[in-house]
Amino acid sequence: MRDGWPTPQAPAVDKLQSLIPEGVAVVAYGVLPDRLLFWTLSHGSRDFAEKPIDAQGLSQLVTRFREEFQDANVDVRPDAERLYAVLIDPVSPHLSGFGTVVFIPDAILHAVPFAALTDAKTNRFLVEDHAIVVAPSIALFLRASESRGATDPVARPTLLAIGDPAFDSTAFPYLPRLSGAAAEAKRVAGLYPDAVLLTGTEATRSIFLAELGRHTVVHIASHALTNDSDPLRSRLLFTPDPEHGDSGTLFAEELYGAPFGKVRLVVLAACSTASGRISRGEGPLSIARPFLAGGVPSVLATMWEIEDSSSTELLTAFHREIAAGRPPEEALRDAQVAMIEGTDPALRAPRTWAAFQLAGGVDRSARG
Repeated sequence: MRDGWPTPQAPAVDKLQSLIPEGVAVVAYGVLPDRLLFWTLSHGSRDFAEKPIDAQGLSQLVTRFREEFQDANVDVRPDAERLYAVLIDPVSPHLSGFGTVVFIPDAILHAVPFAALTDAKTNRFLVEDHAIVVAPSIALFLRASESRGATDPVARPTLLAIGDPAFDSTAFPYLPRLSGAAAEAKRVAGLYPDAVLLTGTEATRSIFLAELGRHTVVHIASHALTNDSDPLRSRLLFTPDPEHGDSGTLFAEELYGAPFGKVRLVVLAACSTASGRISRGEGPLSIARPFLAGGVPSVLATMWEIEDSSSTELLTAFHREIAAGRPPEEALRDAQVAMIEGTDPALRAPRTWAAFQLAGGVDRSARG
């Protein structure tokens, strides 16, 4: 275990296949200096492939693709099609008929928004054909899936929602308050019976930690600040509580060993919560990482900066499905496809919906 990150050993391939739910395909990548390796596993089959592409060229393609999402005026489709040809075409024959695909990226591939990859032959985004989950390793995927399977399928989900904490503006004068995040949290809370909603001055770090383990779903709409030089010092901002000596800052290192209790899904509705310095074999050292390390089986996080107004529509659609008992990967796919098929150009843009990526496991009872 490094920095609180579990490093369980992956089982042998035969046993591994028996543990993958039916209806789920797992694609693991290996980036080598001169080629890309692919392993595709499912409950009943396995396959290996490789593609000649140098690591530097692959890194440049992924980096350019990610940068294109920062400009709403840039058409990301050409590079979305190029990356689909590199990352998906070699395994596409083995994905047919699978409702969910789990990607185990390697190196720079952790930065890929897989949902937005586009098949040039069908003109469809990958998420239109499959629900998508990512995991930093096979071992963590299996552990998270086992935890997902331990959830009572009959029990109603319960929600803790945080929106627009009144953070210390003197310490962070360059950050605006997030009125849209407060409205988002209220809207999401309205979908769950007996939700606990904390906004503004109520959204303190101490109250959040006290309530955290009592709910199955946690939604955090606040500022997140990443620290690539020292990822353990990345932070979420809450309301200060001077009476208890609480500055309102919750560092990533404090989340390791936090009392997650009943939590089965965390939604990090803040900017770039899935991004961070990429560690080989461990993935991005992001704000999402300690939640996964702590045993939360599903974490929905963002790959770049998001806007309150557009993300609220997707997250409301997502939570509506979760409150009705749908699995997170299916709820996210349905919400993203609804954006793609909608009439609002801002919501249809991949920059809006592809920012959200689900990490963790799937239900062992999954079917295609």
